[in-house]
Amino acid sequence: ANHSNISNGSAIIAMVDACLQNHITGDQKEQSLWDLVRTAEILSKLMAANISVKALGSDWPDDTGVIEAAMVAGRDAAEALVKKEFEAETERILGSANLTQEAIDHFTEKLAKMAEMCGDSSEAERVAEDEASIMHS
Repeated sequence: ANHSNISNGSAIIAMVDACLQNHITGDQKEQSLWDLVRTAEILSKLMAANISVKALGSDWPDDTGVIEAAMVAGRDAAEALVKKEFEAETERILGSANLTQEAIDHFTEKLAKMAEMCGDSSEAERVAEDEASIMHS
């Protein structure tokens, strides 16, 4: 790989790490989920930029099967994390029972941020809309 590709690769990795660092909290289990999310984010951005996934480490093969599997694992991990946080947040909000419009808005916004993670805002909006409709039903 030529040199500029390597540095672009590192820039992508640095960007994803910067984006995720505020999120990466929780116990071992959550940490390992975040790790899968991080890997998938980086892989999809490397692929989009047409950079070899070796930027993530020389042991990564440029093998679509391996890459696909990592992306799927990352998506599943992101969903698990969102669900976990959603449940915790729901409990907190519903625990205080008086669900003001403000609480719902705050909640929807927080979900949008989570679903957006570092990437797909159309997905984020869809998740937020789904959750808002659940709250109102």
